[in-house]
Amino acid sequence: MTFLKNTLYILASNFLVIGMSFFLRPLTARFLGPAEYGLFALILSTSTIIPALTLFSLNSGVFYYTAKENRKDKKFVSTALAFVFIASLVFFLPLDYAAAAFVPALGQSGFLAALALSIALSAFTILQAVQQGLEKFRAFSLYSVASALFAGAAAVAVAFHSGNGMLASFGRAAAVFAIAFIGLASLKCIGKPDRRELGRLLHYSAPLALAGFLGAFIVVTDRYLIAAYRSVAEVGYYDISYSMIAAVLPVSTALLTTMMPKLIKSDSKLAFYYSKISQANAILLSAAGLVFFYYSDIIVTMLLGPNFREAVLPFKILSLALPLMTLYGLNVAAAAAVGRTKVSGLLTSALTVFSLGFNFLLVPAFGAVGASWANFFTYVFTCGVGFYYLKTRYGAGISQVLPQYALFSLFILIYMAFLQANGFILKTAALCVFAISTYALNRPIAHEFLQHVKSSLVRK
Repeated sequence: MTFLKNTLYILASNFLVIGMSFFLRPLTARFLGPAEYGLFALILSTSTIIPALTLFSLNSGVFYYTAKENRKDKKFVSTALAFVFIASLVFFLPLDYAAAAFVPALGQSGFLAALALSIALSAFTILQAVQQGLEKFRAFSLYSVASALFAGAAAVAVAFHSGNGMLASFGRAAAVFAIAFIGLASLKCIGKPDRRELGRLLHYSAPLALAGFLGAFIVVTDRYLIAAYRSVAEVGYYDISYSMIAAVLPVSTALLTTMMPKLIKSDSKLAFYYSKISQANAILLSAAGLVFFYYSDIIVTMLLGPNFREAVLPFKILSLALPLMTLYGLNVAAAAAVGRTKVSGLLTSALTVFSLGFNFLLVPAFGAVGASWANFFTYVFTCGVGFYYLKTRYGAGISQVLPQYALFSLFILIYMAFLQANGFILKTAALCVFAISTYALNRPIAHEFLQHVKSSLVRK
């Protein structure tokens, strides 16, 4: 019952995050325009690579030991924070040189904005690691919502007043860092760094960090190649499509967030949690993906305006990968939770390797559309590798979700064959049939979930 309650906390907050992300990010794009939003997207993408060196996955160590020992430790948090700040200084010049060489469109000011945002994101990640490890999911949820709201609002406000993608990124960084500082101060877990504790953190985090360094490039490979072979504006078309699709992923991460502390304490439950979570994710994300696929033109036009109409096709293609993105996340989280950090890291690395290969093949000729297909094929192959490992070692299974994937594929084919040239009413009717069919296929888990919710409410 506690698991369900915690999951509902995360789900509620994630639905709020989804709503804010789905509207605030497109609003930022609308105020900036394709070219400046393309720069904004490059800055945000780069800011997610930098922590591969400056954070070095120490947040994973903070989470693991906090959950394992069921206590917060000032030394863990302060050591991880000190590592981030010192590493940011040490790697400043090499990273600046690399950015100038590989993504000249970023510029000096763009790199500084990316570095500032990376520090803020690292601090917030450490905060969430402590909250998750202590299973303080109510606080975890509140800070997730606060971060999404204030970071998104700051970017929108700066974009509206300046029309400058670099300044909008700085505004986002300031908001995220403020929320992280408030959260860490409220937990009273900032103390003196400790070299011995750094060794413990690195012992757990190093395999994840080494593979994560390679895996971090999954976020930028497609954007950098589009910028190199096409234009910054086309980066904008692709990134806003990806951002709107990925905005719904927090629905699935709610289940992963509450699952991981349980598996850390008892890895024998992996097959049980994997079965339930994969089925729930398949239901939710296939439904979201189909809605996006059917209404892609309406969504892009209404949220972004006519300047972004070239984002429609990438948005449609990326929606096909949405159920696979959640399965990949489940595979990585499950492997890490049972202590198989090398496997988790290898899956992250595999994602990057496949992404590099498919993007090099498709982006030069097809730009944003090619990057979208590359994303889809990348997740197909990486999910296959991850599932095979968990199936053979821990008995994980996805037989219960295959009918849902088949249903999703069927309604994609129905759209292509009969609905593509038809209007809103027929598409909506088809989606209603999909919803009814989904319920019929997954009736046991739906009833089980509703029964748990009802029991939880009665106990209150």
